[in-house]
Amino acid sequence: MLLGALGTAEEIFRPREFLLRRGRVIAANPALAERDLIKLADIADAPAPAIERRGVEPGKARFIIDVVLAIHRRAMPRWLAEPDTTLSQLMAQAVAELREAVMPSAPTTRRRGKPLD
Repeated sequence: MLLGALGTAEEIFRPREFLLRRGRVIAANPALAERDLIKLADIADAPAPAIERRGVEPGKARFIIDVVLAIHRRAMPRWLAEPDTTLSQLMAQAVAELREAVMPSAPTTRRRGKPLD
């Protein structure tokens, strides 16, 4: 649900040039960077009640939101740098990277109960 929404959000984002300029201004100004982090925290709080209404306990809802936002933070700079790639594709790529990092593929063939090297 959240990944799908963020993956299609490029339609509502401002033009890339504006977002790139905005990022440079924020990076150059610590006060703006702090303010941006506060805004992102507020944004992260917003979907929690809707997820909880679906029966997800509050701690797990917040965890889901944090993971989705981390995936978005990984994909967004790439989207800004790669105009021929959709945000949805880059979100899927970030999900695959996360999956690979937390669940590395295991060998499928075993010898005497031990994985093959």
